[in-house]
Amino acid sequence: MLVLRLSYGTFSALLAGDMPDSLEDEIASSLSPTTVLKVGHHGSRTSSSATFLNVIRPQVAIISVGAGNSYGHPTAETLQRLRNVGATVYRTDQSGTVTISTDGNTYTVVTERTGGSAGTAPSASVATTQKQTTRSTVAAVAPVSSSAVAITAVDLKGETVTITNSGSSPVNLAGWILTDEGAKHSYTFSGTSLPSGGSVTIASGTANGDIKWTSANVWNNDGDTAYLYDSSGNLVSQRRG
Repeated sequence: MLVLRLSYGTFSALLAGDMPDSLEDEIASSLSPTTVLKVGHHGSRTSSSATFLNVIRPQVAIISVGAGNSYGHPTAETLQRLRNVGATVYRTDQSGTVTISTDGNTYTVVTERTGGSAGTAPSASVATTQKQTTRSTVAAVAPVSSSAVAITAVDLKGETVTITNSGSSPVNLAGWILTDEGAKHSYTFSGTSLPSGGSVTIASGTANGDIKWTSANVWNNDGDTAYLYDSSGNLVSQRRG
């Protein structure tokens, strides 16, 4: 089994082959957000686990699958998990050949046939040619989007993470998610408003902070990364501890 991750500038693509969810979860901690995912095992329910997708957060997911196949691929469960992380899904059984080109800063998705995409589409200009080709050109964003809210400190041994709002307006963190590498642990904010210039400390283990995450130790003292996602599932900030 061959799994490849390709990167060029701010663009990246992960070609998952037939990787099962057990292997996805095993390597998830070594991965980072990816622009494009070539979905594993034709969209089988045994691939594209929630843990795996919450780490790589693809903007685009491409499923290579034959029309009317006897396996029922792609499965409804897999499609829903892809939608949950905000991926735009292209299926070869619906869109035909899907071609992606990039200069490392922007990328273009061209499909043989119009339609056939599902999920939350990124901002894009879309034009349809006389050959029924759909072309979408979007910015290939860096793994971390710009935001006034950022992780400003990670104390692995002290089991605390500090998040700061450097913007001029308060930010409602309801629905935002803080995770460690591999999303082995995650905390979902509820009703927390972070004022302009304010900070909030999230504590775990025996540590004290503004918010108590869990009494269990979360962070790997040998090295770990904190990831912060907004309520739409976009990666807002990451910081290595």
